[in-house]
Amino acid sequence: YVADKESATYSRDALADLLADMVRARKGEVDVFAHSMGGWLTVEALRQLRLQGKGDVLDRLRVIMAAPDIDEDVFTAQLDVIGRMRIPITILVSPDDRALQVSSILGAGTQRVGSLDARNLEVAEAAKRYGVTIIDISSLESVDATNHNRFFDVKQLAATLGTPTSSATLGDAGAFVLDAAAQTVSSPFSLAARVLRQQ
Repeated sequence: YVADKESATYSRDALADLLADMVRARKGEVDVFAHSMGGWLTVEALRQLRLQGKGDVLDRLRVIMAAPDIDEDVFTAQLDVIGRMRIPITILVSPDDRALQVSSILGAGTQRVGSLDARNLEVAEAAKRYGVTIIDISSLESVDATNHNRFFDVKQLAATLGTPTSSATLGDAGAFVLDAAAQTVSSPFSLAARVLRQQ
């Protein structure tokens, strides 16, 4: 784990350069998909691009992070530097992610971004404030006992986000919950409001 973190730290400048090269080499957006500690590396690269004044590169990136292994406080500090992206960063989370629970223990009990609770109002408000999209994908079937790799079924998620019944799309800031069975993604707070209005 420590070796992985050191490798990620060593690679962040190179990743920032690679992203800038990819943006220059093609038209349209460049998709970036990061998992676990790769999320930390990616956000560090975004931070580096902002510090280098390469906002034009950031504007062309579409970033999706699955189960990012990033300390919550570190992430908000990174976002303070990066600022709001033209295309909001999408974060796929699972509160029952056992691998991130272990990472949290190793990190002196700090909350990991990949296990945030999208049903928590403070999390939802922070997501809107920082301009990021948080989607709880806990309803997707896990491929192993760690619940750390639910993004393997990301094709189902992508299809769900593209349906007219979904109240969220990639690009909406806020916190949302995926219902894999119903193939919908919605705000838990909008749902709660509808239920209360029916009482």
